[in-house]
Amino acid sequence: MSEASSRGIVVMNAPGGNTLTTAEHAVSMMLSLARNIPQATASMRAGQWEKKAFMGVEIGGKTLGIIGLGQIGRVVASRARVWA
Repeated sequence: MSEASSRGIVVMNAPGGNTLTTAEHAVSMMLSLARNIPQATASMRAGQWEKKAFMGVEIGGKTLGIIGLGQIGRVVASRARVWA
């Protein structure tokens, strides 16, 4: 920390400062994977259009397992509750 400060880099502890951002990012990544967005993006960048290969799955009615219900886990659970 002192090395960063000596180089003009601000280092601070901000507990809870990015809890919502982190939880929402986790939820958005789950949605992305459910719809095969990374795979479809890679396919399109390779010049292909494999529309039927990347249909994805619906998330409604699925069970989400969350390991750890700390600050971030609780926010993920509250965001995911709307899918039930």
